[in-house]
Amino acid sequence: MIAVTVTSPNGTEGAALLELSGGVGLGPVTSAAGTVFFDHGKNTTRVVVILDAPGEIRFDVRSDDIGTPPQVTLLQVADGDDALRASLSGYHVDLVGIADASLVGLRRAP
Repeated sequence: MIAVTVTSPNGTEGAALLELSGGVGLGPVTSAAGTVFFDHGKNTTRVVVILDAPGEIRFDVRSDDIGTPPQVTLLQVADGDDALRASLSGYHVDLVGIADASLVGLRRAP
């Protein structure tokens, strides 16, 4: 399992669109907050996270090899009022490999 967290320079957010490329055996994508949609293509996975209430954008993606994480590109972010951000400057995406899926919910990205 790989935990993905988007750090925003603007505080809480409402939604995000990300693209994952590379990685090994990427599988289902889940989020404890809000709704997540994903589509595995030939070489990429697109992920949309829509939060029920503004907050931190976080999701988990199952991976056959957490030692080979995917490259993640943040494509778009919407604020808490669902307005698209004009710039992605200052955003950061953290990935944390979790060897034991039972630890999901107990970890925080550094």
